[in-house]
Amino acid sequence: MSDKRIVDESTELTERLERIRGLCDDLERARGAADEQRKLIGQMKREAAELRADLRAYLEPARSR
Repeated sequence: MSDKRIVDESTELTERLERIRGLCDDLERARGAADEQRKLIGQMKREAAELRADLRAYLEPARSR
């Protein structure tokens, strides 16, 4: 794997984590709005699940070396 690809993938994962953190912040700000909270929680769960799956797929080739 090239250094550029590693940097690119690391940057993408960092950006995705920042989006999830931003959703957490939005959730804190939306404390009183139950509908908004449910929507944000659903979005956070989806993005976290996608990130977890991508990390597993990314790490799987490293384990088989």
